Amino acid sequence: MVKYIQPFPSSIKSEGRRPSGRYAHENHIESRYAIDFPLPIGTPIIASRRGVVVFVKQDSDRFISEPEKMGSMSMKELIDFSEKYTNLLCIEHGDGTFAEYAHLDRQTVVKEGQEVEQGQTIGYCGMSGLTTEPHLHFNVFKVKDDKAESIPVEFT
Repeated sequence: MVKYIQPFPSSIKSEGRRPSGRYAHENHIESRYAIDFPLPIGTPIIASRRGVVVFVKQDSDRFISEPEKMGSMSMKELIDFSEKYTNLLCIEHGDGTFAEYAHLDRQTVVKEGQEVEQGQTIGYCGMSGLTTEPHLHFNVFKVKDDKAESIPVEFT
C-alpha cells in the first residue's frame, strides 16, 4: 500500500473520522474509505502525494450546516446541492489513483494541469457544500468501469 502524508500541516492535530447514519461514507462505493478531518477554516491543505491537478472547483461560498434541513432533503437534493456548491480539487498520482480534497474555501491556489509536490499547499479548509462543521473530506480512489471506487490509505 502506498503511503500518504496527512493532507494538512503536521503541526495541526486532527483525528480523522467517518460519518455514520445517512451520510456514512461506507454506504457509497465512491467514498467508502474517505476520511473527514475537522479543521479550522483557513487551515492550509497540502498535497498528500505528488501528482497533477486534474480538477478544481472553487467558486462557491454556499453551504448547509443544519442537520434538520439536511434531514428534510431527499438524497437527490442532497447530491445536487453537494455537486453544485462543494469546493474541491482532485490530484492524479500517475499510478491510476486520485486524491479528492473537498469542502475547501474559494481561494484558488492550484490550477488544472499543474504538477504539485507532496506537501505543497493546494488550498485552504472552508465551509462549502453539505457540512455541519469546517473539515476536509479526503478520499483516494481508482476509476473502475467508469466509476470512482474508494481505496484505503495509510499515512506516514
